[in-house]
Amino acid sequence: MSVNFDFGKITTIGLGVALGLLLVSVDGSAQTLTPQTVGPPASILSTDYTEPKSQLFADTKLIVNTNIREGRPIEVLATAITPPSFEERDLAWKERRSKSSQSQLSASEKYLVSEVKVLGLYQKPEGQGVFLKPTITAGATIFAMVGQKFWNGEIKRIDKDKIEVELRTLLSTGKIKTEIQTIPFTRTK
Repeated sequence: MSVNFDFGKITTIGLGVALGLLLVSVDGSAQTLTPQTVGPPASILSTDYTEPKSQLFADTKLIVNTNIREGRPIEVLATAITPPSFEERDLAWKERRSKSSQSQLSASEKYLVSEVKVLGLYQKPEGQGVFLKPTITAGATIFAMVGQKFWNGEIKRIDKDKIEVELRTLLSTGKIKTEIQTIPFTRTK
């Protein structure tokens, strides 16, 4: 004895029974489906579509950005910070000199390298030196040797016709950029 099942008819009967059970309420009364009971009312539906997150439960603050290329640091454009005015530098120099127990601060430390003019050379047993004339103040002369400090630099070498100065520039990133500048001069007799 073999039993042949027609799965198409069984599926149709099963769907009919399921729909029938859905239409019968708990109290046993039958309900008919109308457009009002199929979904939420149209007045509360939004027409804007927002795409769901790929990771629904991910905290966006904890997600690491993987688009950053490794091995190459991000370059920040550094700009040179202009030095303070001569009056501000002079006040700062006077404060440092009054606080210093040695009082060995040179007057050249309140001038920028670009604010002095080379007048000539002199010779001492310790080595060669230069006469410098500040262009910003009248009546001052600075006798400088190798190692003499300025607000933004220091004399590194004195030759017969040039002076090599190490210039220091403060950048907006907080770093200090150094470069060697040569100041040529002609000797007058």
